[in-house]
Amino acid sequence: MGQPVIVLHSPLSPAEFEARFREWVGEDAWWGLCPGAWFAGDKDVLGRMDGESFTLRRRATYSRRNIQIFIFSGKVSADARGGTRVEGYFDLNPAAVVLSRVLGIGGGLLLFAEYSWVWRELRDGTVLLNDVLPQFLMPAALVAYGIFFPAVARMLAGGSEAFLLDFMRKNLLAQSDAEPELPILDSAMR
Repeated sequence: MGQPVIVLHSPLSPAEFEARFREWVGEDAWWGLCPGAWFAGDKDVLGRMDGESFTLRRRATYSRRNIQIFIFSGKVSADARGGTRVEGYFDLNPAAVVLSRVLGIGGGLLLFAEYSWVWRELRDGTVLLNDVLPQFLMPAALVAYGIFFPAVARMLAGGSEAFLLDFMRKNLLAQSDAEPELPILDSAMR
């Protein structure tokens, strides 16, 4: 959760904001990590709203299979101006982070086991280093995946940030104080 917080304001009341959210955002089912769920439905943005909390993610298509790992999570509240205040942040889907960490730790354990076995075999002279070097590659790759996946995923999913912010500006009328007002476009992103 160490990502910077983005604050947006919408002229819609919280009830109107929620109604518009449900109109423009496809339901993100609990089975959203299953490949079939990535392509189901017709809306470009999936999410859910539970009371004041919500999440948004870009729908995966065949050409952007891995974009769904990047989500926008936030809270809505009544604004002093009579509208809605949206506070949120972009981050990786927690399931993707846990998976990368589990694979990294598993790779580390495999690497340790391989290293222990190879060290013993090399010491006894029963195997040559060139024979066992390829066995180190897969565990080492898993460790590197667990360490570097979150940073690389954030770099690759930068377009998803812009897409979701643009979606909120156009369809939920949520803008920061420094931005000019955008016209309402009913057919902008169905």
